Amino acid sequence: MIKETKNLTIKPGYKKTPIGIIPEEWVVKNFGDFLEFKNGVNASKKDYGKGVKFINVLEVITNLSLTNEEIPGEVEITEKQFERYKVEKGDILFNRTSETQEEIALSSVYLDDYPTVFGGFVIRGRFIKDFYLNAFKKYIFRNLNVRKQIISKGQGAVRVNIGQSDLEKISTPIPPLPEQKAIADCLSTWDKGIEKLTALIQSKKEQKKGLMQQLLTGEKRLDGFTEEWKEVRLGDYFKERNQRGFNNLELLSIGENGVYPQSESNKKDTSNTNKTKYKLIDVGDLGYNTMRLWQGRIALSSIKGIVSPAYTIITPLKDKVSSKFFSYFFKMPFVVHKFYRNSQGMVSDTLTCRYNDFKKIKLFIPSLEEQTAIAEVLTTADKQINLLEKKLTNFKTQKKGLMQVLLTGERRLIEN
Repeated sequence: MIKETKNLTIKPGYKKTPIGIIPEEWVVKNFGDFLEFKNGVNASKKDYGKGVKFINVLEVITNLSLTNEEIPGEVEITEKQFERYKVEKGDILFNRTSETQEEIALSSVYLDDYPTVFGGFVIRGRFIKDFYLNAFKKYIFRNLNVRKQIISKGQGAVRVNIGQSDLEKISTPIPPLPEQKAIADCLSTWDKGIEKLTALIQSKKEQKKGLMQQLLTGEKRLDGFTEEWKEVRLGDYFKERNQRGFNNLELLSIGENGVYPQSESNKKDTSNTNKTKYKLIDVGDLGYNTMRLWQGRIALSSIKGIVSPAYTIITPLKDKVSSKFFSYFFKMPFVVHKFYRNSQGMVSDTLTCRYNDFKKIKLFIPSLEEQTAIAEVLTTADKQINLLEKKLTNFKTQKKGLMQVLLTGERRLIEN
């Protein structure tokens, strides 16, 4: 028989709890019922970089679990301090400060016997009653119902903080141990797949980096190309586009990943309401931040729109230039160094490379045919990487959905 409650229908074998509907065999407890919390060690600046391993905020945020190999930091402390702040296998760690509400008090379980301690911006949770398998701890403290509670308790305007007393009030479900193992085994399989795919993407990126180094310096030539590269002035290959008054076109941003609509940017729109002075950028143009070209801030546009006057827009001479080739070429360190040498200003923050500076730069460039062939090779490498990255995103999305149904008991791997 299905139990009827006010505005809620509960399936047989399930019960209503403060954190939602869960299986009847599961129990709910607050962190404070089974965890003892402690803030980490604060040492002098001179004590860092040597001594025992030291877990800091970044390691906690980026890792579901930690072993000695994933901890780069070290700190020199006394034996008394070590005993007080040591991290033992099975301890759970939370970052107590964050730049965003969503990242406050993310958890990481320590799964090593190697001696280590934890920093002052980290909170250690030590189990006074251990209801969880270590493998299951990696997931349960990051499940959606727990995260919602934690995020709601983060406080602060500039930086978000959370205290031990806040964590003590967080409620979490506790499945029976056999079900914990089944859930952990299932999610670990997804983690291994994600790990392998991440490693493959990194390998492909390294291969592409090597290809760029060889092909964009002329160190390696593609079959059929033997003509020497010619030294040319960039002004003979690119003209400045300085057209304005296209207020009806979409506002675009130029970043490391290309040219894209401002509406898709994570950054706040700080553009002027009056956009009559904003510059046109067309398909095939390259746009660069006039004050940041020396950092390689240049990108190829595949869309038409307008950009801030802070950018310089260059348009290629079609009979000499493969825009795609130059979108790679202009990122090479030796080219970026040329941009730096030809920028004007007293200090880095004021260095500018206007078109009049840009056009005077001399570089050795291959023929249009070789530019096109090189661009095709590198574009193929990019496509392979993009496909793998989309697959990785799908894997992570699927795992997130699986965590939600498994860690709430909505989907059962063991029937009781």
